Amino acid sequence: MAQVTTETHADIGMPSLTSSYIHQELSRFADIQARGIRYEFQQQEKRTHDQIKEQGERTRAQFEDVHARFDLVQTKQDLMQAKQDLLQATQVIISARQSNQTAYRLTSRIYPVEMFDTTKQILRKPPEDSFPRWVGNFWRLKQPRNWSKLAKLHEFYKTDGWKRWGVRSFEDVNGEDAEDEAQEEVEEEDEIELAPGHTSFAEAIEYAPDIALSELARHLGLNYDEIGVRVTNALVSDISGRITAQRSKRASSAVVDVMQEGKRYKTLGTRETDAKIPSPIEGKQTPSPEDEGNDRNPPSPTEVNTPPGRLPLRDLIGNDVPTRIEESPRTISTRIGWKPPSTSSNS
Repeated sequence: MAQVTTETHADIGMPSLTSSYIHQELSRFADIQARGIRYEFQQQEKRTHDQIKEQGERTRAQFEDVHARFDLVQTKQDLMQAKQDLLQATQVIISARQSNQTAYRLTSRIYPVEMFDTTKQILRKPPEDSFPRWVGNFWRLKQPRNWSKLAKLHEFYKTDGWKRWGVRSFEDVNGEDAEDEAQEEVEEEDEIELAPGHTSFAEAIEYAPDIALSELARHLGLNYDEIGVRVTNALVSDISGRITAQRSKRASSAVVDVMQEGKRYKTLGTRETDAKIPSPIEGKQTPSPEDEGNDRNPPSPTEVNTPPGRLPLRDLIGNDVPTRIEESPRTISTRIGWKPPSTSSNS
């Protein structure tokens, strides 16, 4: 029966079912199945790789987002810290300026006003060799010898507008001559400068020292107008005091001169009176009571023979009565053989 079937298949052109054929078919089927499995595995591997890659990219994006948020938070914290530092620095600066608002007198102290460095977030102090500690030192910054210090301070405070200090433009002239306050303002590009601007702080300060000092006063919180009034009053008071002192000195000198002149005349008059005493050579005369008093105290040889320029100091300043000097055996009277008249002879 099997033989018939095999032949029948042979008749219709079908291969015979031999063991080799079956083996080939099985091998081919196994190969097809293996290739299918391999393809499925490759596809699965590709899908898995794509999923892993996508998941990695998603995770990386999430991490970047988290880092960005952290950076944003850090940036916000930095900004908040910067604002806090700026606020504290502003409070320190305002406090120093408020303290300087009451500095009017020349001996008033000026507190240093610091500047906030935005790059380093710190307060910087002004240069000590240029900063004025007292109002008097501040006012002396207008002197040419102190212009370099004034320029250094303006550079520290980063003053703006110094290029036009004291320089007038055509708009300024029109503003003074115009009577209508509603006149339209001239735009900056249409302004006509009457003089070129300054090229350095030194040139600007040399051209307008008053404006430079007033701008520095604005940085320090000083009342420039009040200080100017106080300085003017102090100068006027000082000049008045000097004039009064000079007048008092002259008046005192005049009084002393008059007193010395009077004393000199009084001294000369006393010497002339002493010179009029009658000489014993001219003869005897009846002495008056006053002359008797003078005879009791005759002039000393020092007073008679001393020239006016060499008189004792008591005579130059007060014409005091000299103390009685005991007569020596060799006085004027004894040398010429004259003796005072006795009371018995008068009687």
